[in-house]
Amino acid sequence: MGVLVGLALLGLSMALFVRTMRSMKRTRAERPIDVLRRNVDTQLEHYRATADRSAVGPMIEALREAETDEERQVLVEALSEMSGRYFGIDVVAWQAWWRRESGASLPASALRTAEPPAGEFLPVS
Repeated sequence: MGVLVGLALLGLSMALFVRTMRSMKRTRAERPIDVLRRNVDTQLEHYRATADRSAVGPMIEALREAETDEERQVLVEALSEMSGRYFGIDVVAWQAWWRRESGASLPASALRTAEPPAGEFLPVS
């Protein structure tokens, strides 16, 4: 009788374990790049519908703060589509263009001199 109870408890605990793991998998936080892509896609859809480039400044700030090449790539592609320009990951060039284009000032934190990300090389001139 004790063996049957033990087996029943073991089966029940295994079922609860599997259920918990499935639940954890569903509620796992999204990767930051997925959130960024969704936000950028939303801004691009808005731009395509209205030609409103108000998201350019915040995207330049996000490019300055991007931590991975994948994040930089997503932002550069969106900025290029919205601007018709391509400055790559050169945040200073994007900031200068945006100041000329919009006449708007960027947040003070965005005006700091950007350094190239680790592993990136600047052209020798």
